[in-house]
Amino acid sequence: MADNIYESAQNFRELEQYEYRFVVSKNRKIQELKLDFRDTDFYHIIGLQYLKDIAIPRNRKATLKNILDMGNIRDEILQKSRFYNNLTAIYNVKSRIEESRFLATYLDVKGEKE
Repeated sequence: MADNIYESAQNFRELEQYEYRFVVSKNRKIQELKLDFRDTDFYHIIGLQYLKDIAIPRNRKATLKNILDMGNIRDEILQKSRFYNNLTAIYNVKSRIEESRFLATYLDVKGEKE
């Protein structure tokens, strides 16, 4: 079974080929929101910045490479941090990693490409 962090990184890399546009309206004012995914975003989306007490690569531009290609960041390493399973929702890195595996499902990416 693959690490959750590995699965999350794989799925995130797949999302990089998509861009979402949401149109919202409030009080007759239309606003367009753009959502895209870049490899530099992954580090913060999964919350690696909160794991201050373990030695992991900190270059957010190389996070996906460190996980997918080099295997430098794995679940067993992340679990050593006392902050990994923080009970405060925003800081709970374990939960962020587990849920980020399903971003494509939440956004329904598996449909037609434009």
